[in-house]
Amino acid sequence: MTRELSQQTRAAALAALDSDEPFDLLIIGGGITGAGAARDAALRGYRVALVEKRDLASGTSSKSTKLIHGGLRYLEQFEFSLVFEALQERRVLLDSAPHLVRPQPLIFPIYKGDKHGFLEMTAGMWLYDSLSLFRGVQRHNMMRMAAVEHEVPGLRDEGLVGAAHFYDAATHDARLTLANAQQAHEQGATLLTYMAVVHFLRDERHELVGARVRDELSGAEHDLHARLVLNCTGPWTDTVIHMADPTIPPRLNPSKGVHLVFAKERLPLDDALYVAAPQDGRPVFILPWEHATIIGTTDTFYDGNLDAVGVTDEDAEYLLAVANYAFPGAALTREDIQSSWAGLRPLLTDPGAENVGATSREHDIWEAPRGLLNIAGGKLTTYRVMGKQLIDVAAEMLKERLGIPKKPEADTARLHLPGAEHPLPDANPTRLPDDVWAHLAQYYGTHAYEVARLVVGDATLGERILPGLPYLWAELQYAVGCELCLTADDFLARRTWLIYEAPRRGVEVLDEVISRMAVMLGWDEARCGAERQRYLHELSLLVGK
Repeated sequence: MTRELSQQTRAAALAALDSDEPFDLLIIGGGITGAGAARDAALRGYRVALVEKRDLASGTSSKSTKLIHGGLRYLEQFEFSLVFEALQERRVLLDSAPHLVRPQPLIFPIYKGDKHGFLEMTAGMWLYDSLSLFRGVQRHNMMRMAAVEHEVPGLRDEGLVGAAHFYDAATHDARLTLANAQQAHEQGATLLTYMAVVHFLRDERHELVGARVRDELSGAEHDLHARLVLNCTGPWTDTVIHMADPTIPPRLNPSKGVHLVFAKERLPLDDALYVAAPQDGRPVFILPWEHATIIGTTDTFYDGNLDAVGVTDEDAEYLLAVANYAFPGAALTREDIQSSWAGLRPLLTDPGAENVGATSREHDIWEAPRGLLNIAGGKLTTYRVMGKQLIDVAAEMLKERLGIPKKPEADTARLHLPGAEHPLPDANPTRLPDDVWAHLAQYYGTHAYEVARLVVGDATLGERILPGLPYLWAELQYAVGCELCLTADDFLARRTWLIYEAPRRGVEVLDEVISRMAVMLGWDEARCGAERQRYLHELSLLVGK
């Protein structure tokens, strides 16, 4: 049974704040790294608070390519340790969250004149499999031209030699973040979303002892006292450090990644493709994805507003050119773009990199200034290791500086995430349509039964939010009660993917979502208007219909 995680639990947590009993750890940032660190720390028994100025995974952690992968291209850069670590973590996530991380077959076409020919790619695939210790989903196989043409109709055949066929894994990045946060909450962590850091609290020695935060929904401010503050804000890492000490030089070089979404009928695929962009040769994915097809990503340095990362005409034209080069008959145009997203990678400055694509994806942990422990770099796939290493360092600091004994490490590599407690039956055990049950099982795992029970109690909740898509109104009620869903944007963009899959990017159901949430959460007309504007502002940053 899912533990309640709602507006009410958030309010109760705020009411229970006590300056006389500081948290052991205050984590700033509710993306995958912050949620993973909170999970690890709470499982060890530390008293943890996590604050996030928006929703869980609202930044980079819901703007990924939706893949858990080793990073095949990093072999070319001889980053074998990074690939090895990522492949081991891929196996961990396939085992610990099979409803959220599932096998994804990929095809890497090989053409005459490519930088890496058929024999070289064959050797590379054997290395990729060996670095996974042959514990991947299935070993690769090399395909000749006729097999590729049969497997991927419409693929550019001029100069086609063959392809590598291999496996990685696909994920729902926002819900993977949510699952980590839920388990942290179950272990006693305090989760406070829509809570922005205003400034840091200091003691008489001028050392950090917490932060003042502002409730972005009410405007109220609160003091959160903590023995150590962890900065897990990804692209905002330098911003948070600057709040603590403006003299510390920046360490990040954020990179923007853009993805475009197309209706499946305009670009139908069974297996994902890994292709080289004709403009510059950088790798781009074309992925079958729920009820659509996505293509991404770009990789360009970004120095704009971190809170308003948009998709430009240049971004869209780049990816359209890749898609039309790979599938000459598709003739995709801007009118075919159903939706899109843009996110920032928190890359550490790498003076030796020739371009952004060559910048290392390794992560680093450092203290700056004293009392603020930072982590940046890395990738979605390796979040669990990053969180563990961060809490290892934090535990050592708490022991050395404050005499707090280290708590036993949690075996997060073997512990199932919420929803993966036991396997689901192969057959649909409910009266819900098969496509709806398959969707619920994939989104919620064993908690799908709880959503289904809501329908048993109220048949109207079993109605589809939109015809042709498997989302039910019961999911909105569940999200508000058990998934800390506090805004319409939370639901349409992260608890579901209606912002990407709905023909009008969720606008067609926005008013109904707001109306239902207003009843559940006690919103007045002003708040309903603000919710509508919040969502439309998010859409204004993107391209699509």
